[in-house]
Amino acid sequence: MLTRAYRLSKSRDIKRVLREGKIRSAEQLFAVKFLPNYLPNDRLTVIVSQKVSKKAVIRNRIRRSLIGALTIPMLKDGVRHYDSAVIVRGINKENLKKARKKFVEIIEAIHEKDTNHKNSR
Repeated sequence: MLTRAYRLSKSRDIKRVLREGKIRSAEQLFAVKFLPNYLPNDRLTVIVSQKVSKKAVIRNRIRRSLIGALTIPMLKDGVRHYDSAVIVRGINKENLKKARKKFVEIIEAIHEKDTNHKNSR
């Protein structure tokens, strides 16, 4: 579970990320929208709609699984920090493990691109 400092929870912040953010997609599993922030750490929210599953238990399991794949140092490290919204599209029980792996790869790629860009200047 993420501590409060790492959660993107205010609706105006989430709407801003969804409206203005850049997007990275993992096939049909999910999409990550992100915007730079000026805080000392990243903030994250996971959006799982009822289209994915009608059952709240399953939606919460997906949400917890994705958030659990991250580590706090992963969200602290980096030159620039981001507000991110993960929009789950087609994750189910069978491909949850694959989705977790892809999720971590995308978050690391966002930070890696930023550090490479900063080092090339």
